[in-house]
Amino acid sequence: ELGRAAAFGGPRPLKPSFDNSPVVRFAEPALTAVDQPIAATFSKAVELLITIGTGSMPDQPVETEGVLIERASTAPLGGHVRT
Repeated sequence: ELGRAAAFGGPRPLKPSFDNSPVVRFAEPALTAVDQPIAATFSKAVELLITIGTGSMPDQPVETEGVLIERASTAPLGGHVRT
């Protein structure tokens, strides 16, 4: 019911969550989220620690790719509501 509260000033999209936890999936309305690759991120962090431990520093920023999971909280007004 959070997204339906009057404090939001009427119908408008909510900002996406940066985790795809059960709370986000089962909220009303269902919230759009970024599904982050936790295992890949952890693996890359360990690789970086090993690299830094040998005296080297990475020469490029490290990126992992998340996936946007669109749900009802970002549906266009009057448009199709995602479930």
